[in-house]
Amino acid sequence: GEDVSLLEEEISQRVAEFGKSLKSYRPEKPIGVGPFKLLTVTPDEMVLVKRDDTPWAKNLKIDEVRASRYTTNELAWAQFMAGQVDLEKPGTPPDVVTTLVNANPKLRHIPVPDFSTFCLAMNLRRYPFSEKAFRQALAYVIDRDKVREIALHYGATVQYPCGLLPSIFESWVTPELKERLNKYPVDRAKAEELLKSLGMYRGVDGLWRTPDGEILQFEITTRQGYTDWVIAADVISRQLEDFGIQASVRIVEGAIFGNTLRSGNFDMTIEFGVFEKFHPVQGFDRLCSTNGWIASITGLDPKGKGPNGEDLDKLVQELLVAEDETTQRELVQKLAVAMNEYLPVIEFLEKQAQFFLLDGVRVTGWPQYTKSSEDPNVWLPGAEMLDKFGYDWRQASVQWMVEGKLRPTK
Repeated sequence: GEDVSLLEEEISQRVAEFGKSLKSYRPEKPIGVGPFKLLTVTPDEMVLVKRDDTPWAKNLKIDEVRASRYTTNELAWAQFMAGQVDLEKPGTPPDVVTTLVNANPKLRHIPVPDFSTFCLAMNLRRYPFSEKAFRQALAYVIDRDKVREIALHYGATVQYPCGLLPSIFESWVTPELKERLNKYPVDRAKAEELLKSLGMYRGVDGLWRTPDGEILQFEITTRQGYTDWVIAADVISRQLEDFGIQASVRIVEGAIFGNTLRSGNFDMTIEFGVFEKFHPVQGFDRLCSTNGWIASITGLDPKGKGPNGEDLDKLVQELLVAEDETTQRELVQKLAVAMNEYLPVIEFLEKQAQFFLLDGVRVTGWPQYTKSSEDPNVWLPGAEMLDKFGYDWRQASVQWMVEGKLRPTK
């Protein structure tokens, strides 16, 4: 046959040269195929302008979009107070909602499902969080409804901590399984019973101690700028203190929060529990699979056992590829039972994303929404807004722009 070694060598050389040129290619601005192009960018703001050379240009009536960066909820609130932003979703307590809505008659507060939970995640690599009975005792101490009421008023309390969103719980759980799952109601007597089973005791000063006599004292880590998380950490710490377990709050800068958890430098932390926009497998993969974020920071053993002795990770992997609904339902229920028992995290609320929408100042044409008859500071999303905002509000906003629905007020 013909010797092609020289040709192969030339091709390899050209590929290598192309790779080098590609790595060194540094365009002044990002190159894309969307309806907008980048005009300017700073650490705090990106300005995009309409492109006239795309199929969307014909219907697109918005000439400029300013995307601002908000590292804290307080920054977003200040921008809404000043009327400088049209759409954002900062977690906001009721008193601040009232202030914002009263300050601008065209501002709409529209909560929609976020398909996620907030949780108290525990470091199972550290004693006594390594003890299942201790984690269960904490669940009996913490008043989840009170935490939700104060930290994120517009959320939904998690009634059954098991890795399933309250909004989809009934769709996946049978009445028989519902009876089997533990709701972990506030029950201090049960919490005391569990702690005593571990050899712990309450001193004359009212503080709980380990069998060796050390006072139980821990930190709850949370992320700076996430006001709802900070408030939740504070409420939980006060509930634990009231029970006799000393707990302080440590607020960590957002830039190092993830690495703090990844390195295991925490006792307990406020985190997102599950994300289940499309299917419960997303949540269980996060909670208890080998590569799951929560499993990795808590130290939950993915080889931990399900109700019939199955490895947790194996159950998740089977659920990822299961096609028929019956098999999916069986696997979901097994994982729910395991999470409800092991409690690597205590989920306390399902988040409602609080969208604030300034309608009619710069932009109009938003999909339908109606004012709530029960809360003067709430507007209810119509079907289209509920469907689109819940999954990807940024993409939905651009879609409404290119469809010509969103348009300047003038």
